[in-house]
Amino acid sequence: MNYGKQVLAVLLLFVPLVASAQLGSANGVQAQVPFQFMVGDRVVPAGECIVQEATMAAETIMIRSKYSKVSLFAAAAPIESVQEGARSALVFHKYGDRYFLSQVRVEGSNTVYQLPESKAEAELRGQNVPSTEETVPSTL
Repeated sequence: MNYGKQVLAVLLLFVPLVASAQLGSANGVQAQVPFQFMVGDRVVPAGECIVQEATMAAETIMIRSKYSKVSLFAAAAPIESVQEGARSALVFHKYGDRYFLSQVRVEGSNTVYQLPESKAEAELRGQNVPSTEETVPSTL
């Protein structure tokens, strides 16, 4: 009986690892971002950026800056789009020279990952700072 519990505990430890390996790059986006940007209250430097699902439910994404070794987790609301994504991309809201990651689009998927508005972005929007949308296509 004790052996069975140990085996079950070991299996439960490996299930998330196996699930993550199955997600692979099919649900991830890699892009060369030419500017630093904000995710929540964290700054991600310009450069190669990799965004992947961090949970099986796709409610959390992991964002890594490849060369600066910045890595963080962010909440993301998976939203079903009417159309499949033609190309994977990161979508940013731009206020002046400040960028905020807003969406992650995955090629061949109807799912768009929507990130919540940060406090800093809400303040800029509240001050009626003009904004635009900037899309950075995937490099894969």
